[in-house]
Amino acid sequence: MKILEILFFLLPVILGFIPARIIYWRLKKLSSKYKWLISSLVFVFFTFLIGAIIGIIILSQMNFYRGGAPI
Repeated sequence: MKILEILFFLLPVILGFIPARIIYWRLKKLSSKYKWLISSLVFVFFTFLIGAIIGIIILSQMNFYRGGAPI
């Protein structure tokens, strides 16, 4: 169960940080004053996107039963 928790909670955060950091480095070269805002929004977007994809995969693999018969 620990692997599932790590996969569901930690992996989206790590994978969301990578594109946000790349965007920040590119905006730093351009000396953009909105680099923190844009990189934070990219982080939030990718974190929720990857978390939703992982959640959908996990939910699709579960079996739900009502009264002994699969739904």
